[in-house]
Amino acid sequence: MALSILIERLCRKHFTKLVLALIVIYLLSAVHFFSSVSNDKESKTVEPSKIDSLQKLKQLNTKTTRAFPKPHIIEKSTPKIKIPIYQPIDISEEHKRKRLKVLKEVYAVPHPGDDVYKLNESLSRTIDLDRKPNDLRPDKCKELKYDLDSLPTVSVIFPIYNEALSMLLRAIHSVINNTPQKLLVDVILVDDDSKNENLKKPLDQYVALLPSKVRILRNSKREGLIRARMRGAAVATGDVLMFQDVHTEFSPGWAEAALQYIQQHPNTIVQPVVEELEVNKITWPSRDAIQHKDMWRGVFMWDMRFAWNLVPKKYTSWQLTEVDPWPNPVLVGCSLAVGRKWFDHLGGFDQGLNIWGGENIELSLRSWMCGGRMVIHPCSRIAHVFKPFSYAFDGDKEHIIAKNSIRVIETWMDQHRDYFYASNYVYPYKIVELDEKERDSLREHKKLREKLKCKSFDWYLDNVLPEMNKPTKDMLRFGEVQNFKSKSCWLKDDDDGYILSTPDCYTYSRMKPEQEFGLTKDGQLLHFGSCVTVTEHLLLRVVTCGSTDTEKGWTFDLYAALGQQIGVLKFKFADGKIRCLQQVTNIVEHHLNAQMPQLLECRDDDPWQLWYITYNLGYHLVPEQPV
Repeated sequence: MALSILIERLCRKHFTKLVLALIVIYLLSAVHFFSSVSNDKESKTVEPSKIDSLQKLKQLNTKTTRAFPKPHIIEKSTPKIKIPIYQPIDISEEHKRKRLKVLKEVYAVPHPGDDVYKLNESLSRTIDLDRKPNDLRPDKCKELKYDLDSLPTVSVIFPIYNEALSMLLRAIHSVINNTPQKLLVDVILVDDDSKNENLKKPLDQYVALLPSKVRILRNSKREGLIRARMRGAAVATGDVLMFQDVHTEFSPGWAEAALQYIQQHPNTIVQPVVEELEVNKITWPSRDAIQHKDMWRGVFMWDMRFAWNLVPKKYTSWQLTEVDPWPNPVLVGCSLAVGRKWFDHLGGFDQGLNIWGGENIELSLRSWMCGGRMVIHPCSRIAHVFKPFSYAFDGDKEHIIAKNSIRVIETWMDQHRDYFYASNYVYPYKIVELDEKERDSLREHKKLREKLKCKSFDWYLDNVLPEMNKPTKDMLRFGEVQNFKSKSCWLKDDDDGYILSTPDCYTYSRMKPEQEFGLTKDGQLLHFGSCVTVTEHLLLRVVTCGSTDTEKGWTFDLYAALGQQIGVLKFKFADGKIRCLQQVTNIVEHHLNAQMPQLLECRDDDPWQLWYITYNLGYHLVPEQPV
């Protein structure tokens, strides 16, 4: 009893000291824990460069090298290491309230409507500027670890012309929140003499509340996208330049992956994977909607339109892991990262191009043909609103773009320039001539190609874009053959050669080279050197030319009321009988119930007998070289 009383007195006497000691021990343990976590995040163990299967590619300036050599075998194991996750910049509650107050004032300034912006800007204003993006990277990308102390720094350059303010502000917040701060040295806004009032003093007021690395340059007159970008590049201090459209947002890890790859491959331009921000809902795609097995890359068409194309199957197996970049023939233009030294070596964007158009294709050709490379990196991802065209031009839009295109093709495409003129000059409104000043500027730009010792355009087609089909000089029409009513297009069955109809067609932003056909002057329909013949059931089949007697006799009668590319495909048989091609549901045994083109009696104004062919070719309109 006496012993228990003694213990109770001792506990009462030293209880406070005991509690304090336990608290100190707990705090010391917590400090040790968070210190170890911090050290893990800042670890200097770099992911081995062997994870990049393209690292050992030979330099492209050797005659025997192809742009797609099969890489050496690498180990596929990747250490599972955590990397820092999305974390908005921490600011005080008072500063947050001040920002919100100014934001409300800025949003109250009169501005254009959604119909002008061509996106749902009204909804965009209700979306948090600091919203967390969907992380759509492949899982192994999230396991990669980077030495932030050794990576190059980056400057992000946003050209602005009458942009939707909420999209601009979210883009700024997004790049700040999703880029390690020690890597992001500049966020440069280049206002190209915007007319919208909310992009003037109100924008200045809001930017004043952002980190000092965000700054605005203002052009005193309209210079256009290309020269606005170059002005931003001139003052940027980063080792890497990131040129970015305003209506975009960034995903975690975009910078680390791109910067490390550029560090390892200094003569490479890196394009992030471009996801789509839905234009009406301004939403990121869900992870379930992303197919990481689909490898898209940029290409262009003979009329100088940009398009997306799946990487040809024979190259997809060369991506040994899901973190390997793949070669990209043409930049999309809305997002690209390039080392400052390589960008300067190439000469930057061609400032002889006016306002907008062709700059992405021009820089792509110059990079590939003059000793560099371009890749799309699956671990670097951004999201972009692909909205209807809303970019304003000071002058005739078609003439400005046509002159830009002429400058590109005359500098880089050698004898293949003819395809551009043949596919464009059939439209009178696209026919332009360079004036003397523009011809002098073109002469100077051609000297850059000589200075850089660039390869031929044939080399580019053979090594970088081998799937690009070249229409022969005897073709009148070329490209995808699409039904006017159903919007389905032709697709050759690989097993038996019959031509089927597929809804998977070219849209404005996709190219399907395997679905291209050509109509010649002597009445043949060609597909990759083979001929389209008429079968006994009046269906179409691709065969070896000369193997049947129903290969010649095709004509395309233009349906003038619908423009220069829509008409009726007719076939004249040896007995003089003429039939018109129509899309039908097949009732014969070959591909029973399939949608197919079939020759039937001609009927006036039947939309099922109207066909659209991509290119109307006029080789007789090709002009002499301007310089």
